[in-house]
Amino acid sequence: MKIIIVKQNIKTMRKIIALLTLFFLISCGSSYSIKRTIQTLEVSNDIDKAYQMAYSVANELNWNITNSDPQKHTFTAKTPQNISQSEESVDVFITKSENGNIIVVKSSLSNEPYQKHIASYFESIKKQSLLQKKDRKIKLILSLPENM
Repeated sequence: MKIIIVKQNIKTMRKIIALLTLFFLISCGSSYSIKRTIQTLEVSNDIDKAYQMAYSVANELNWNITNSDPQKHTFTAKTPQNISQSEESVDVFITKSENGNIIVVKSSLSNEPYQKHIASYFESIKKQSLLQKKDRKIKLILSLPENM
């Protein structure tokens, strides 16, 4: 009689442990939330040029552009794996603002290396924007009439 009761208790305990383990794993998974991060940069270029700059800098940084819509000024890209443990999909879009346009990068990675990578992406866009402005000034100066 004692042996039967012990066997039933062991079976019951195994079921309880399995259920507790399952409950623990489910609760851990449900408590993890993916936080979408949004980083922005305001540029004074017109919206088409802002899109072209954002797109070309993403290519220079070896982002794999998976989808793009130049008419809507948006693209989706996968960042290189060396930023995080896996590729990260980012959404980039350009929207109008009072002083020009805003380049918006949305992603679910919020760790520091990734944020630094996006900051360097924005720095590259700023440099390209400044080079374009200098180039326009040089062209403007060169095209002035001689009698001025």
